[in-house]
Amino acid sequence: MPIEGLFTSMGISASGLLAQRVRMNAIASNIANVNTTKTPEGGPYRRQWVALVASGQGGFLIPEGDYPPLSLSLPLVSTNRAHLPREGLHPIARRPMGVKVKGVIREEGDFKRIYDPQNPEADEDGWVTMPNIDLATEMVDMITATRAYEANVTAFNAAKHMALKSMEIVR
Repeated sequence: MPIEGLFTSMGISASGLLAQRVRMNAIASNIANVNTTKTPEGGPYRRQWVALVASGQGGFLIPEGDYPPLSLSLPLVSTNRAHLPREGLHPIARRPMGVKVKGVIREEGDFKRIYDPQNPEADEDGWVTMPNIDLATEMVDMITATRAYEANVTAFNAAKHMALKSMEIVR
């Protein structure tokens, strides 16, 4: 792998780290506001989620419903030309890939309603409109964001280690 490829992979991992950090911030905001019934905009807090999109123009981005043959979508590498015939295989476009944050979106789902006539936010029938946040969903999202962050750190460190070892070989 050329040394540029190592830096490209670090960039891809860095984009993943940034995306997961933004996801964690949105999840933390949701958890912190699980009981917020009145916001400056009026009404209960609305759950936030982060929309992520792929960045770059690589072969792994396949339009929906358009599936190329396996040989066109997966790069195959061989150490000996006799092991894998190269004719008929098209290399994946070698452009940086990664992920970017498209935006933080407020979910438009229905609010929860609980009966609590003692609450100052209760309506005339004693019902309080609560945020559309499910704590269990937020915890699962937090775990997946944490695992994705850890995976990106591991990939970044592996690329860094390969780059350092490559430089040692050149000396």
